[in-house]
Amino acid sequence: TLALGVGQTWQNVTASRAAGTSYQNTTGKPIVVAIRGDTNSTHYLQVSTNNATWVTVASTIASNANLSLIVPNGNYYRLTSGATFIGWSELR
Repeated sequence: TLALGVGQTWQNVTASRAAGTSYQNTTGKPIVVAIRGDTNSTHYLQVSTNNATWVTVASTIASNANLSLIVPNGNYYRLTSGATFIGWSELR
């Protein structure tokens, strides 16, 4: 089944993620991305169908703020350049 959460687990991907870099969901299912921001830098969590046109789904300038979004299969996602984070997890 393609239902969100079915057969998926939360994974800490902090070490393999970077702000300003786009990632594509190629899991065959929607995933959830959850990021804990650091400092008072501006954080924009964005999604794209084509890795060119971006939609901001969540944003904050607060320190230690949490941002999350659901990424459909095949879509791209990113935390904008210049943002800093202390944790990045994905339900995949």
